[in-house]
Amino acid sequence: MAGELSFQNSPELVTSVGDLAGNRANHLAVAVVDLDPEPHADLALINADATTQFEIGSITKALTGMLLADAVKYGKRSLETEVGDIVPSSQRTALGTVTMLELATHTSGLPRMPQTPGLALRALPCLFLGLNPYFGSKPATVVQLAE
Repeated sequence: MAGELSFQNSPELVTSVGDLAGNRANHLAVAVVDLDPEPHADLALINADATTQFEIGSITKALTGMLLADAVKYGKRSLETEVGDIVPSSQRTALGTVTMLELATHTSGLPRMPQTPGLALRALPCLFLGLNPYFGSKPATVVQLAE
């Protein structure tokens, strides 16, 4: 069927991704999508399958970047759009002056984690156990802490 995406496990991609990751990751899933002329995706699954769960941030980074690229392409946003233009409550804050480009390239200057004693205490065991310190955080709370 025209336009339908086909998937193939790629031994070459598995080797490349495995070499890059080394022993730093327990589970990896990588897809390289080519939409032209015959849409297809090469997959690399390392200790992962269709039922493997990943942290949402690990997956949404790529999707968010693709959505930003579409928004720029269609003139809805620019890479210079500031967070404050989208999230009015963040205007006149450090978060409000961060651009979409800085968010997409992880160069915003914002701390990796909000600097609060409660979150630091919650994050410490996560660091050693490989757990998600953001688990249970609401989006509004994350925005508020970043402001």
